[in-house]
Amino acid sequence: MRSLRTLAATLATAAALLFTTVVSPTPAMADTVPVNTPQSLRFVSYNICGHSCAEGQGPAVGGYDNAQRIAAVVAEASGPWKADQIHLQEVCQGQYDELSTKLAPYGFSGRFAATVTGKASICGGFAYGVAVFVKGAVVQTKTIELTQGTEKERIRVPCVKTLYQSRVSWACSVHLYWDDNPVRDAEAADLRWQAEAWERAGTPVVLGGDFNSLPEDPMMDGFYGPAVGGSAKGLFTEADQSDTDPGNLPACTPGATVCRGGEPTFTGRGCPPITTPETLTDCKIDYIFFSSRHFKNVVGDSMPLDKKVTDHRMVRGAADWAV
Repeated sequence: MRSLRTLAATLATAAALLFTTVVSPTPAMADTVPVNTPQSLRFVSYNICGHSCAEGQGPAVGGYDNAQRIAAVVAEASGPWKADQIHLQEVCQGQYDELSTKLAPYGFSGRFAATVTGKASICGGFAYGVAVFVKGAVVQTKTIELTQGTEKERIRVPCVKTLYQSRVSWACSVHLYWDDNPVRDAEAADLRWQAEAWERAGTPVVLGGDFNSLPEDPMMDGFYGPAVGGSAKGLFTEADQSDTDPGNLPACTPGATVCRGGEPTFTGRGCPPITTPETLTDCKIDYIFFSSRHFKNVVGDSMPLDKKVTDHRMVRGAADWAV
């Protein structure tokens, strides 16, 4: 979500989370997805704030804990959720390497795309970027280059094509730009071009990540399928679009069965669209999108915030292959 040059502001945001119940409404209790949900495929998207949420700092007693950060991700593979794909954003190379070692026994392969390299002040001088871990035999890998040229760091999307449960599919981890909405929108258009090309060729696609956009943002029209109404014209089903609790952000139309809503995934100053002055706000900016004609029975859930790990909530999704 944040620029790497605004660590101080990020830490102030984290501290402000302690007072969320005072200055910001408590997020509504919405529907949940149990770990024993019957869908055959399980997914996770998680912005782990691997650099900016610095060790020992933050809102939790004792501050952020990198060991807990690693353990929380591994638990999505080893624990009851038994994830098949894990999409991560804001990852240091060292964290990716450790996760690669710890996830391998559970059948995962990974791909890392560096967005910042060679800066001593970031990740201790190691690379920083985005990662995806998937189960299945790796068929192909690709990094989608989305950088438009004015961003403060490269915007890159690591993707892995695997053969899993007798189906070939693409999995991509996404972190769109946070400081310039027109630039972000151009990145999103390039991402959709590639994802739609794969989808139209008959290959299922899963996009998980931090889109730095609200569900109702016009840019998201190109991802959401027409079923959610409005100007949506995309080829994808969003994991949490069937959560129609009227207290979600944004609220769903009464009587709707699907909508561009769902539970918040981030609480911070200046949730997009940016407000002046910036206020502490709950917003949904993290998503898992499934190519609609390849997946069915899609459900999703925003998990409780783990203040020892990050300033984002984890998003879980589940689905079945469409026949």
